[in-house]
Amino acid sequence: MRGHILVIDDEAYVYEDLEYGLGQAHEIHYAANLPEINHLLREYPIDLAIVDLNIKVGDQDRLSGLEYIRTLRNKYPTLTITAHSSFSDEEKIVQATQNGADHYLIKGNVDTDSPEFRKKILKWINSKKKLDEARNFQQAESWGVGEFPKDILQKCIETYESKKPFIFVAEVGLGRDAFIEQAYRKSYAFKPEKQPDTIDLGTFSNLQLEYFLRLKHGTAQENFLKKGTVKSIYLKNLTLHNFSTQELFLRVAQGGKYLSKGEPINRQLIFFLDQDVEDLIESQALLPEFGYGLPMIKLMPLRGRKGELEILIERWLDAHKLPRLYFHRDTYAALRRYGFPGNFTEFFHILDQTLNSHRSRYRQDWEHETVHPESLPKIIHQTPYDLHSEMQEEVARIHLRYIEAALRKYEGVRSQKNLAAQELQVHSADNMKKTFINKYWDLYPDLVKCFPTIMKKYKLG
Repeated sequence: MRGHILVIDDEAYVYEDLEYGLGQAHEIHYAANLPEINHLLREYPIDLAIVDLNIKVGDQDRLSGLEYIRTLRNKYPTLTITAHSSFSDEEKIVQATQNGADHYLIKGNVDTDSPEFRKKILKWINSKKKLDEARNFQQAESWGVGEFPKDILQKCIETYESKKPFIFVAEVGLGRDAFIEQAYRKSYAFKPEKQPDTIDLGTFSNLQLEYFLRLKHGTAQENFLKKGTVKSIYLKNLTLHNFSTQELFLRVAQGGKYLSKGEPINRQLIFFLDQDVEDLIESQALLPEFGYGLPMIKLMPLRGRKGELEILIERWLDAHKLPRLYFHRDTYAALRRYGFPGNFTEFFHILDQTLNSHRSRYRQDWEHETVHPESLPKIIHQTPYDLHSEMQEEVARIHLRYIEAALRKYEGVRSQKNLAAQELQVHSADNMKKTFINKYWDLYPDLVKCFPTIMKKYKLG
């Protein structure tokens, strides 16, 4: 599994050695001071931090690696931390371990080209990912997100047990992983020692996936469809691939056989989608046949489950050991009016903000005071006029999504931008750039960066 590694060292050659040895398998990042460390931890999902114990800070040479380890461990409890030093010092190793380091490497004794070292790094990365999964599941259960609609949960359990492929649709923030984990645990397919594999299809090229699906010669060791030992396999980011590759996956799933060879496939394919299927088909990100070609299970977003807000808030209060705290009926009404575009993630963040505001408002005996609408975050009370800027950004997101889909449709064609413009009924490719691309790049650069084909084709950034 591809991971993100952060090298914290004042000597760049350490980063360069790791980049040379591991760069093809993982993303390697480098930081020499605290601002750079904080920036990279905000920007990337770092799995492993390799910290030099004798790092230099400014003009003074002092041992600050131990302090970095303590800070990282307190702030990122699941992060795998490896101490790194040019000499072996038993006392320092003990101190690094006490500060939160999981492992220790000695400079000069690391062969970044060796298979053993690469396996060790992969094991450390996977350790962090597994801790995150367990933490997210437990957090979702404590929040009450795990109390999903029983009819949908039962349908998912039955589909699991049928061993047939299916599509699972859930927007971001719905506790998707917790839901699928709960369904798996309650099904007859559950084996505690074997968890389903999760594969990010975005890390493979179209050609690689075609080789896997056709069982081409030389891919047996790499083919995740063949080498897994668990019957179920989760496939994410299918929509990052073209329609030809999507069609191959659909044919394999429907026929239960690999292409060309005709060999039966002994794994249950579960396709994860984070947007509504109709929207993905309309934006030409998903092959239309996926809309009816496989069984589909859809987890309802929070805005479609407004009647459950009271129950969810009660469970949230119980989890925070606040059984005597009550929300006023006007507070519930204000929450029901809000759209919750961020689903459960945003919902619980708003509850955290509300609790902090309520606590500071009453200070003494706040646990016995009713939570009134005044304690809700400002965004809950915003008028449509206040939300105009958010609406404009959402319009930009829709435009960019369609442009991205049109460009991908004609990927590899010389007149790609002209054909994409014609597809969207825009006068010309130049007009599309002036009217949409340049404007949105000036207004919402972070949003445009979410569309890699646009970034690449228009040479942005």
